[in-house]
Amino acid sequence: MRINPDTTASILSSLNSASRSEREGLLQLASGKKIQSPSDDPAVSALLVRNRSWASANNEYISNCQNLQSMLQSADSVLSAGTSILTRAITLGVQGSTGTQSAENRRALAGEVRGIRDQMVSVANTTFRGSYLFAGTASDQPAFSQAADGTVHYEGNGEVNYCRIGENRSIASNVPGDRLFDAGPASIFSALNSLITSLESNDATSIAEATSDIRRSFDNLNTERVFYGNAISRLLANNSQLDAKKLDLKENEERLVGADLAETVTSLSRAQTAIQAILTASGKVSKQSLLDYLQ
Repeated sequence: MRINPDTTASILSSLNSASRSEREGLLQLASGKKIQSPSDDPAVSALLVRNRSWASANNEYISNCQNLQSMLQSADSVLSAGTSILTRAITLGVQGSTGTQSAENRRALAGEVRGIRDQMVSVANTTFRGSYLFAGTASDQPAFSQAADGTVHYEGNGEVNYCRIGENRSIASNVPGDRLFDAGPASIFSALNSLITSLESNDATSIAEATSDIRRSFDNLNTERVFYGNAISRLLANNSQLDAKKLDLKENEERLVGADLAETVTSLSRAQTAIQAILTASGKVSKQSLLDYLQ
């Protein structure tokens, strides 16, 4: 049996293997990850790519929900202001319909109602980040236009926008302005213009009728406004689900690539011990320094 007296190659191979284990341990400690590149574990790397794809989509849904919630809250707030404005118009209508009002007083009330109408046009043309909230899907243009004679026309459409808030989940994000402000017999602007005309005409009966029309439009606005409160509640519940999924995906990634600190320290210590043992052994089997072989 022949024995190769030259153990240099064997020693270098063992030293390289131990050094590689040491480098891997140091990298894992520094990065906190047991996988540094896809080649380290192709199967786990494929699972990681899929997990990160899901996480990216989930983050996009979270962003959509945050933006949509802000928009819905803005719309609900401005509609709340609109109901307050209409409440004042109803008060003026009731005041103007009383028999004790003079023609001059009614003309003064008509001037205030005219200001209310103009305020409502501003409400109906509210924008959020450059988009008109109540123009349907035609959100790049004002929802309503006002003619010189005070008549107001809806310029949007009756379509509804939708927003993705999860996998296979979407939510309507608006109520078209014609349903809110110009719903046939419940048209806010027609009722306000009728009240203005009636007050200027000093016609108590017409004033009372116009005031009733404003009440009808007020009730319609409140009814349609419920959509925004319901949508916000649905979003809040959906946000909780998305946040929980985000946490699950983060924990799953940690399970896939996260290094076990205790195990990593043990492996690193084992590798460093092996290196010292190899260097010590090499000195005993050869008079020549191992460094000479490495030059």
